[in-house]
Amino acid sequence: MAAQVPRLRPATVVARPRLLRVLARPWKVAVLSAPAGFGKTTLAAQYAAGRDTLWCRLGPEDRDPGHLLGDLLLAAARARRPFGARTRRLFESRRDMERDGAVLTASFLDELAPARGRRLVVLDDAHALAEARAGLQWLRRVIEESGPRVGFLVACRGECPLPLARLDLHGGSVVLRAPDLQFTDDEQARLLRDAFHLRAGSPARAALLGAVGGWPAGVVLAARHLQRDPDPRLPRRAL
Repeated sequence: MAAQVPRLRPATVVARPRLLRVLARPWKVAVLSAPAGFGKTTLAAQYAAGRDTLWCRLGPEDRDPGHLLGDLLLAAARARRPFGARTRRLFESRRDMERDGAVLTASFLDELAPARGRRLVVLDDAHALAEARAGLQWLRRVIEESGPRVGFLVACRGECPLPLARLDLHGGSVVLRAPDLQFTDDEQARLLRDAFHLRAGSPARAALLGAVGGWPAGVVLAARHLQRDPDPRLPRRAL
């Protein structure tokens, strides 16, 4: 399903320069791979801010190459610098990918290449394409033939369904997994202070926060609990 870059609320978003520095390295494909609640979409939006970005949230229907191309074209039309109008007109008259896929793909690749600078393609929820042979083959071709000024940032739960070893040959890859995406103690403290106006405080507070192990969604849930109960009483074994 097509989408736009999510709008972030600065008051509730933790700056993550250590991860943005990793994404600042040269790459053709970057992957954020972790279970739900690890801030993949938020980090992708932080990286995409200010960049020429096509953002597409994938769903089960995108396992079909024709539907995937259609969603990418909708996302291209909603980008800050819209593009893809020629391919969209062609697609509306030729939706048969088996017959016209080569023509449509060539046209899309031509318009995907930016006139200047670099273009970012964000594929959120890419796990929706797992084991979708036709969709993955088409997407792999687009990535391989898209040229050096187009990069793909893929967010997914579990392993990335794309053949990273092969794609690494086309400009390199970067992979950030759950241990990388966990909050550090400093990031956790900044979120508590800036978004929830809280400090670690008592051993009970520290134990509650420690129990979530840096899981970003868990830290938020713990912080909300601490706002309701500033001095929680935990079982003695947790202190």
